[in-house]
Amino acid sequence: MNERIEAIATRLAALGPRRAPRSEEALASFEARHRVALPAEYRAFLLAFGDVTLVTEQGIAPLARAASPERLSRDFPFRETWLYSPDAPEPEDPLLGCLELADEGCGIRSLLVVSGPEHGHVWIDSRADDYGIYPLPGPSGGRASFLDWLEKWTSQQEKLFATMRAPLDPEADIPF
Repeated sequence: MNERIEAIATRLAALGPRRAPRSEEALASFEARHRVALPAEYRAFLLAFGDVTLVTEQGIAPLARAASPERLSRDFPFRETWLYSPDAPEPEDPLLGCLELADEGCGIRSLLVVSGPEHGHVWIDSRADDYGIYPLPGPSGGRASFLDWLEKWTSQQEKLFATMRAPLDPEADIPF
């Protein structure tokens, strides 16, 4: 796992500043205060690398932005994809037991489950565009873990940054 984190961290370092790595004491205090055990991959990443803020002001949400202990320690309410319908109304609090990993834009958020049977899996909250809340598929089937998500997210950020750095072509058609 550490080699995987180091490879991702090298790629992330080229994208923007980071906050200092978290200490074991700080993470243990967070876990005790919130009555959760952080998923091992996420915990290892925070210890080795810390939070990430990119120049686009996107980034991995800081741990300090976590939900209250009362919400975080309760089980994440989903086991399967949830789509709104009159027969399946939205739970009272659909974001129990999870940390927001990143704002993906347009109201879509990546979530890391920290409480309940989905512990350690990444889910997508795409209610803003009517896709509901669903588990992110892993690279080899099953559910995506934090590092699976982080590799994909890092690739997307690298593509975005490459596009931002590309020189504008004054001869190109502007589609509007």
